[in-house]
Amino acid sequence: MNIMKKLLLTLALAVVATASAFAQIGVTAGYANSVATYHYGSSSTKEPAMNGGFIEAFYQLPLTDNLFIEPALRYTLLTSTQSATALGATFTGTRTEHYIGVPVMAHLQYELANAVKVFLFAGPTFEYGVSGTQKSGVGSISGTSNVFDEYYSPLDMLIGGGVGAEFKNLRLSAGYHYGFLDRDGKDTDVTLRDSQILIGLSLLF
Repeated sequence: MNIMKKLLLTLALAVVATASAFAQIGVTAGYANSVATYHYGSSSTKEPAMNGGFIEAFYQLPLTDNLFIEPALRYTLLTSTQSATALGATFTGTRTEHYIGVPVMAHLQYELANAVKVFLFAGPTFEYGVSGTQKSGVGSISGTSNVFDEYYSPLDMLIGGGVGAEFKNLRLSAGYHYGFLDRDGKDTDVTLRDSQILIGLSLLF
């Protein structure tokens, strides 16, 4: 029995070592754009787009020569500013949101000549808002509120995909992701869903 356990343990370690030998890690930094859309009946309203950036660390786990799974840990910063003037008074509002996300993407790649690879990717992203503030004011009067308490839930799950190209240890990718969860949670007649565009440049080690 002990011999069998040792054989199974040895086999398991060999599988992990083999996978690790072909696995690759990397980091990505890039541009992020997010739009929240309220749906009610047959109508919808989009909030002003939020722009910012993201950084992430990822790990590629190969399944075949052309297919691999890539889990990652992502930090995203988004901001937006609005202003309006009425009756001689100027209203300003600045929103800032910070998210931690865990994307798990499946990549299907094809190698071209001269070490250039192109690929498609798709999968879910689990995301949580760790901080969100809305600073609003009229003239010299201003206040700050927590957007995740006042407006919508910090939790979201997005489904998306995109395309990219890789040359040696550099990779450029662009993806679109759509929120699967209703982030409103307060009004049963209204649903709130996010959509994101992410464009990133990666360095693979």
